[in-house]
Amino acid sequence: MRRSRAGSATAAALASFAAAVALADPPSVAIEDRLAAELAASDKTRAAVDEKLGARERDLRRRVRALYKLTRAGTAPLWVDERSRADLVERRAVARRLILRDLAERRQLVDELGAADVAHGRLLAEARLLRLVITQAPARRSLARPVPGRVVERFGPYRDPATRVPLVRRGIALQARADEGVLAPAAGTVLHAGEVRGLGTTVLLDHGAGVVTILGRLAHSRVSPGTWVEQGAVVGEAAGEPIYLEVRRAGHAVDPEPLIARDSP
Repeated sequence: MRRSRAGSATAAALASFAAAVALADPPSVAIEDRLAAELAASDKTRAAVDEKLGARERDLRRRVRALYKLTRAGTAPLWVDERSRADLVERRAVARRLILRDLAERRQLVDELGAADVAHGRLLAEARLLRLVITQAPARRSLARPVPGRVVERFGPYRDPATRVPLVRRGIALQARADEGVLAPAAGTVLHAGEVRGLGTTVLLDHGAGVVTILGRLAHSRVSPGTWVEQGAVVGEAAGEPIYLEVRRAGHAVDPEPLIARDSP
């Protein structure tokens, strides 16, 4: 028996997307839109294959019934009529060839539907994971500000001032004084404390629920990998240049500015 389409599951996933949009940052909304489009396309593909499979099975049942009737007819009444006997034999042979062709096409369609179901299941799993991450994402202004200085480099697309080449910044930069303490945006486990190419001395913190923060351009760090730090704990000192802050959620960089506390009055 053919498996029924998981339309209700898809509808539930899309409804969850719609409910989460209000809480999501623009990058997350883009990911949700992509998943919603891919789920809709997956539904169409599965429906089309399912329809073809149904048509092929109806043809197959019809041909099997026709062959059964031809077989039940037998050849005894036709033993005196060679032409009729040859015609019956030929019709049986044609019916068998068509049935074999239908069976081969049915197997191919079943394989296609199975592959489509697997791909659809992966999309639904990705949608559930994304919804979980969005649900548990930091609320606006819930992260401690690493330093009180203002934002001097903003998240998103920009042009290199020297080359005018369009680039994308995955984090923000906050003005900082030399030797000023840099604070953990939230409680979490230190994943890395040391040099990172392009960022100098850097501290990576894992806050759970798929959220990771990156603090770069430090003079040095005060923490070591594997240790737990509380929100607001000093993890290093600034080097006298703007420090870099990046927030990643489920592996995707999101704008930290709406998430961190406002700058000091």
